[in-house]
Amino acid sequence: MMDAGPLGELQVEGLAKDTALTVGVFDGVHRGHLHLLRTLRERASARGLATGVITLHPHPALVLNPTAGIVYLTSLEERVRLLRASGVDFVLSLTFTPEVAHLSAADFLAALQERLRMRFLLAGPDFALGRGREGGGEALKRLGQDAGFEVESVGRWWKAGWSSARPRFGRRWNRATSRPSTGCWGGRSRLTGRWSPALSEGG
Repeated sequence: MMDAGPLGELQVEGLAKDTALTVGVFDGVHRGHLHLLRTLRERASARGLATGVITLHPHPALVLNPTAGIVYLTSLEERVRLLRASGVDFVLSLTFTPEVAHLSAADFLAALQERLRMRFLLAGPDFALGRGREGGGEALKRLGQDAGFEVESVGRWWKAGWSSARPRFGRRWNRATSRPSTGCWGGRSRLTGRWSPALSEGG
């Protein structure tokens, strides 16, 4: 039996295949996320791998700075439901704690290999993991080479001048109906938390 530790939630019963994974918050599960997940499925299919998503909650920024004004677009339950509906094989929620935040990138990645049989990691825009965001960009690719798994990064998804890496929430709010428009999201998302004008330019 594997030691639980801060990553004890990273378990899938009866995992029969090596996996292609992506890691992030995925709040709102907007069109940029769906593009990432579609790419994940394509890469996994070409390699004969199962697909998995690890969603972090609470938001890492809130753990590192409790005064950060984080407003969630969807509840964790709704986020998991939307991620599962995207067609991936499994979705895991990882509780982001100070202990997780202090793990090195190498240790976190080793746990993904040991616990989830990771062979391929798809990283979204500006993705970095590990203590002090040490595992990002070229450093992440070097870690993959050293540990024997493949790393690919995808850029921002753009449509009509919108970058869905951070949807410009204030400008996508449908003031007439008091509902978010579906332009960035691709489906209706319920807001949770309290809206703040200070956050109207970010996702």
